[in-house]
Amino acid sequence: MKIVFFILLVLPIPLYINDHPFLFWLAVCNAASYLVVGLLIPHIIAKSAMDKFKSTIDMLKQQGATPEEIEKAFQEEIVITEQDRQAVPIWIYYISFSHVLIGAVLSGTGILFLFR
Repeated sequence: MKIVFFILLVLPIPLYINDHPFLFWLAVCNAASYLVVGLLIPHIIAKSAMDKFKSTIDMLKQQGATPEEIEKAFQEEIVITEQDRQAVPIWIYYISFSHVLIGAVLSGTGILFLFR
């Protein structure tokens, strides 16, 4: 994701140099929305893992666990499982992929305008 974001961030420069404001701002908006989607995916995964952890703590409280047992559960590491990764809707991945495709098209356009 970091390399793709860097490319999408550098992409508007040739469009700006060649005085194509619409394509420039389209590339800037594409990079910004790719960043938002790129940050949304790990957030959803972490939220799913934290919800499972919270339900475990709630279950311990309902079962009458001692404060030491609950504190011990808090000290455990939260593991992100495949189920947490599947909590992200597939359409979000499609949106992310469409940003990459739009970036590739705009990159090609910017390079063509640069060497024209």
